[in-house]
Amino acid sequence: FFGGEAIRAMMVDTTNRKKCLASIVVDRTLEISAAIFFAVIAAVITVTQIPISFRAKAILVALIAFLSVFILFMLAKQRQGFFLWIIAALGKIRIRFKFFQKYMPKIRETDELISDFYNSHKRTFFWTLFLYALANLFWVAEIYFTLVFMGVEGVTPLRAFIVVSLSVFGFMIPAIP
Repeated sequence: FFGGEAIRAMMVDTTNRKKCLASIVVDRTLEISAAIFFAVIAAVITVTQIPISFRAKAILVALIAFLSVFILFMLAKQRQGFFLWIIAALGKIRIRFKFFQKYMPKIRETDELISDFYNSHKRTFFWTLFLYALANLFWVAEIYFTLVFMGVEGVTPLRAFIVVSLSVFGFMIPAIP
């Protein structure tokens, strides 16, 4: 993940950058989808099982709703043509870049590759999502065993799950005190 997605795309020694970009978009979407799935579960557990203030519960419920709608929206748009949708939305507010016009065939082809993955490779989609979910569970185990090894009292697998899964919110909120 060093350098982000742009660097990942540039590091691939290939002439088909469209396929590389499409792969990165799908990969990040599936990774975030699995993380949001666990965040929703952890937030529900937190709201129903842990004594926290009404305000904190309201914030968690709002975040659950927002993230759930967001990821479903992203998946739907990627099936239909994500980049073309962004360009059209920018055009509606009168933001137009000559770059988009120049590379429209490549943008369209990239969108088609992304859409094709979701529409033609459903098994791979679910397996990839499953593997990301499994990776999140390994992360929970890593945090749990690390805290136990360090002698932290009161650590349980459920608490480790909540801490790891709710950390997703920390990455999405721009400023955390």
